[in-house]
Amino acid sequence: MFRRTAAICAIMMVVLLVLSCANIGTPDGGPYDEDPPKVVRTSPKQYATNTRTKKIILEFDENVKLDNAAEKVMVSPPQLEMPEINAMGRRITIELMDTLKDSTTYTIDFSDAIEDNNESNPMGDYAFAFSTGDRIDTFQMSGTVLNAENLEPIKGILVGLYSNMEDSAFRTQPFERVSRTNGSGHFTIKGIAPGEYRAYALTDQNQNFLFDQKSEQIAFSDRKLTPSAKPDIRPDTIWHDSIHYDSIVMRPYMHFFPDDIVLLAFLEKGQDHYLMKKERDLLHRFTITFSSPSDTLPRIVSDDFDTSTAFVVDANATNDTITYWIRDSLIYNNDTLNMRLYYMGTDTNGVLVQMVDTMELASKISKERFDKQRAKEYEEWAKQSKKDAEAEAKKKAREAKRKEQEIPKNAEPLNQPKNPDSLDNRENIENLDSLENLENLDSLDSLENLDSLSNPVPLDSIGQPETTDTDSDNKKAKKKKKKDYDFDEENFVVPPMPETFLNVRVSSTNGMAPDQNIQFVFEEPIDTFDINAFHFSIQVDSTFKPADFIIQRDSINKKKFTFYAEWLPDTTYQLDIDTGAFVSMYGRRMEGSKKTIKMKSLDAFSALFVNLDNFKGNGVVELLSGTDKVVKRAKAVDGRADFFFIQPGEYYVRMFDDRNRNGIWDTGEYDSHTQPEDMYYYHKVLNLRAMWEVSEHWNPTSRPRNEQKPTKLIKQKPDKQKSAKSRNAEREKEKKNRK
Repeated sequence: MFRRTAAICAIMMVVLLVLSCANIGTPDGGPYDEDPPKVVRTSPKQYATNTRTKKIILEFDENVKLDNAAEKVMVSPPQLEMPEINAMGRRITIELMDTLKDSTTYTIDFSDAIEDNNESNPMGDYAFAFSTGDRIDTFQMSGTVLNAENLEPIKGILVGLYSNMEDSAFRTQPFERVSRTNGSGHFTIKGIAPGEYRAYALTDQNQNFLFDQKSEQIAFSDRKLTPSAKPDIRPDTIWHDSIHYDSIVMRPYMHFFPDDIVLLAFLEKGQDHYLMKKERDLLHRFTITFSSPSDTLPRIVSDDFDTSTAFVVDANATNDTITYWIRDSLIYNNDTLNMRLYYMGTDTNGVLVQMVDTMELASKISKERFDKQRAKEYEEWAKQSKKDAEAEAKKKAREAKRKEQEIPKNAEPLNQPKNPDSLDNRENIENLDSLENLENLDSLDSLENLDSLSNPVPLDSIGQPETTDTDSDNKKAKKKKKKDYDFDEENFVVPPMPETFLNVRVSSTNGMAPDQNIQFVFEEPIDTFDINAFHFSIQVDSTFKPADFIIQRDSINKKKFTFYAEWLPDTTYQLDIDTGAFVSMYGRRMEGSKKTIKMKSLDAFSALFVNLDNFKGNGVVELLSGTDKVVKRAKAVDGRADFFFIQPGEYYVRMFDDRNRNGIWDTGEYDSHTQPEDMYYYHKVLNLRAMWEVSEHWNPTSRPRNEQKPTKLIKQKPDKQKSAKSRNAEREKEKKNRK
């Protein structure tokens, strides 16, 4: 009895244990770690003086890691030999490779690269500093680097200081103090000693911290910078979670000046000039691409043909992309062209000298492959033409048969028994009497003859004769001849292939504004065009009358033409173009077309008048779309730029000071101490509606350059701010939702 009771108790204990383990739910392992790592010990000590150690050790209260250390961690003064930085467990080790300078403050700025290992909680902005002298320099300077051409923030560019005020310092000496911009183009330089400085920015391609290559983007300022500081207070938001905040607290801090430095970065003209690419994508053309613009075109020489007349040269406005169209088929039908290219290139000393490059240009599509493609196209055309011709013959035969079976309106119905007393029936009976008596027809032949007269259907009921090979061939021949349509397949002549017309891209004429014109851009250079093949007319009342027009070839692009006319609002035009109006250098014609062009009325457009207040320069004002693309451009006259015929929508405005009055934005040059032409953005978005005339007053210099460009136009987005993930609050919220 006792044993049975003990066994039952044991079973019940096991069941209870299993049930308790099977209870649905997640065991609570305690709250998540949301605290950032803290420094507990450093070697040497933070802000140590008179130390020359090159190995720095940082110890934390938990395991840590580094996020993108190569980009975020900056050592100042800059190190020509990259330091070794490693994170392992609770330690970060930094080993400097360069020789330490005397009486210098060294700053290792980690930015927000330090995180705890488990939850990736960021430590925040952290920098370690020590000095080889008897003092620590603690001043800071901050500001922004923008692209001079479009005021776009530049991420990752170096910003450095010189106490040497000579211009030569930027070319001959590494930076004294250095920092790097973040995603907003913002920088902070730390560990600065008292004194005067000049600031520079540099995309340091060879990592020597000085400007020695034209391909490096630079910025410089004549402003003399003197560091200073004063106590200040700023608001600090206390967050409850990632969405809700508890309060805003005003916290004291040390405010360092200057904090408003703005550097405008640019690339100089005359970049290192070298041959980047040479490509022959088609038999009859090849393209040469250089690294930078040039004032002159290269020269091509060949021992196989006369290059002075062999090409039509199609270069862009800056002569850095040049396409050569080969005139003679005897030349371009060669799979490989052997030539020498003479051009001005930059040597190792940065000087332009004449260079020569041997070119063996093989076409991506060989003559053999091209001929095979054409043969295949012809074969497919011939096959399809034969099918189409046979189908047309069948269609005609069906149509003829249908017409034969049509019953005239006055004809009697088919199969209708006729009146035996009619004249026609009497004539038929008389004809039958002239035949032999049907009762005397006792032979099969006679019966077959009769059947052939009265019934063409085979006499299946009589029996099938034996089939021989000759009979089979005869049947096939009869079947072959028995086509109900007329088509001679053996003697069919393939018609010529249809003409391949010249491809052209025509600008849209839908909803044209009166200040626009029609552009034609062809796929290959045009040899001739016939102005008499254009028929242009304007609708007056209900009829079209001839109207004046002009066609001009683009001065640079040999494949581009513009059709000019005096376009009137709320008016309809008609443009008829004959086939062959344009003929390419390879004899291909443009296909004819017909367009009806309806101009919008004035009520469909908006107008904008931009008044430049307190601006004395040569302003060129540009109207921009939402993608920072120029829609219209106008020179300011007496401080005002006018824009008419604007399609309704959202627009932005910018302006540059055209110092040399050439109508385009020009970059700067360091050696001549020339800054790029000043670019300004109007900070507001303009909502222009139909029938509106909007007048805006704008002082381009009233706002700092880093506060001008509207946020919607900025393509370089700020870095994502790091913060604790508030996972405890999220878990508590999930628990409440489950309840």
